[in-house]
Amino acid sequence: MHASSPIILYDREHRQTVEEKVMSREWVDFLYQHPLGRVLEHHVLSAPWISKVGGYLKAQQGPQNIQAFIEDYHINTMEMAEPVKHYTRFGDFFTRRLKNEARPLPPDPQRLISPADGRLLCFPITAHQYIPVKGARYSLSTLLENRSLAQQFENGHVLIYRLAPVDYHRYCYIDTGSHGPHVRLKGKLHSVNPVAIDTQTPIFARNYREYTLLKTHHFGPVLHMEVGALMVGKVVQHHEGQHRFQRGEEKGYFEFGGSTIIQLFMKDRIVPDADILAYSAQGVECLVKYGSGVGKAR
Repeated sequence: MHASSPIILYDREHRQTVEEKVMSREWVDFLYQHPLGRVLEHHVLSAPWISKVGGYLKAQQGPQNIQAFIEDYHINTMEMAEPVKHYTRFGDFFTRRLKNEARPLPPDPQRLISPADGRLLCFPITAHQYIPVKGARYSLSTLLENRSLAQQFENGHVLIYRLAPVDYHRYCYIDTGSHGPHVRLKGKLHSVNPVAIDTQTPIFARNYREYTLLKTHHFGPVLHMEVGALMVGKVVQHHEGQHRFQRGEEKGYFEFGGSTIIQLFMKDRIVPDADILAYSAQGVECLVKYGSGVGKAR
């Protein structure tokens, strides 16, 4: 078995490329690089109940595990709304809230913001409704299981936010507007780590996912999708039905694990930032934070 290639990211804040420290790297490499690991991941570990049990067990870990996680991944505890000693379970620490001032919003309402802390890829959606990700091509119709809805986003843009386990796992609305009920699409729970995606398996279209069609004031209709991943205990939505929301308002959170948010924009509605487009074309994800600017309304 060969170790997977390093995951290179572009740090927008410091304007430099960095290597991502992957949680449980040896385990991830085994599951996606070794034939036996692939069989185990595909037929056993990807079952939703396995992730629920795994997520539950991880959530029960105590203060010693919390402190080790903070030290290993250099978590900025000064941003937290509650002190570290407030948390006795890892699950509660994982879904911690930050201080309001830790994630300020750009004042211009036409500035497109990131819904979460994460690693961002942005691509134009082709006329054939395909999204290129790590050598795989994702069909919008398959991803949404709705051909007519997919057609509405033809020639638009897709923004893919990957949340690693070390990231803040709460996410927000990117504009003021309203939405109706969520649509849930059942599936398994594969890892969304680039090591797994590099296998060229259409993971996003196979994982459990749920989406909401947002009617936004500045960007038109936006499809916001949460994708569950291996060892994600649960996707928690604060508003299940009709809801009027404000820019930056918290939409929900992921329990333990790595997860993904996918957003679809219609043709000629947004202009993504040039650096994000340039690095995405090279297959390099850009580090972004909840509320940080990533583009603008056209």
